[in-house]
Amino acid sequence: MTLYMLLSGGLLPFENQSTTKLMDNIIKKEPNYEEVGFKMYSSEGLDLVKKMLNKDPKLRPTAEECIAHSWLSCFDLTFCDSFKNKLRAGLAGEVS
Repeated sequence: MTLYMLLSGGLLPFENQSTTKLMDNIIKKEPNYEEVGFKMYSSEGLDLVKKMLNKDPKLRPTAEECIAHSWLSCFDLTFCDSFKNKLRAGLAGEVS
């Protein structure tokens, strides 16, 4: 959701509604990717957002896959090395 908001210029994927209606939309509807803000970014940025907001959690990329995505390859993400090491350690059950 945060990346969607950043790339869309601060817009939410669904109109402001009651919490119940919002949750229903999150589960059943696809976000609007036609917003003006998305047109300012590459297709890779939109691709990452779509993958991260996939309705099926099993099909969503992991944190490591997000960091390795082609859209982020143009950024210096060396600060992520520490995060990736912690993530790997956590996945291996080494972090409580």
